[in-house]
Amino acid sequence: MSASKSFTRAWREDGFTLVELVIAMVIFALVVVSVDASVTVLNGRANGMSQSTQAIDQLQVAEQTIVRDVHAANSWCTPVPTPLYGCAATPTATPTGAPNPDLIFTANLNGATPTIEFKLVPGASGSQTLTMSKNAGAPVTLLSNLDPSSTFTVPNPVQVVAPNGTTYSYYTSIGVTLTMDSPRVGAPRVTKTTLADNTIEVWNVEYACSAAKGSSC
Repeated sequence: MSASKSFTRAWREDGFTLVELVIAMVIFALVVVSVDASVTVLNGRANGMSQSTQAIDQLQVAEQTIVRDVHAANSWCTPVPTPLYGCAATPTATPTGAPNPDLIFTANLNGATPTIEFKLVPGASGSQTLTMSKNAGAPVTLLSNLDPSSTFTVPNPVQVVAPNGTTYSYYTSIGVTLTMDSPRVGAPRVTKTTLADNTIEVWNVEYACSAAKGSSC
């Protein structure tokens, strides 16, 4: 009996029982699964933050382009003021005050007065693409994969009557709301990044209106 106990004690000191090995393997598997799940969550959050950062950068560049040109607008083509003041382009009529997929206006830029159009073009899966064109030229894509909620808004125009009875209309501001979906519109897990500016001021239209009617608008 003494020899048997000594052998059991020695074996126990040199190894593990089958039950102990199984328990250790189960604990190890649980730890691995937990670590893997944590890494997956962290990677997902990091990817989401990276996509949001990229979306913000792209949205800011597009908004800066719109703001720069809107500030320089000297006449507005859409929606159609009554009477239409100073715009040679033929606009698509849109009810005043309603969301508008197009912004068409002329602007004083670098000594020229091009007709500029910003347009939200519907695409696949309900997405929209923001394009820009000058003088009815080929449109350039500024943003793609925009959420369907992206829109332009033009408020009711300010109307003034000149001494000769002519009515002039102009806009003091426009609104832009752009929402980019990452990774894409309609994806199972979508991160929505929105950049909105409801009061982009139209600086030059009022001055052009004043010059045309001979007194302050």
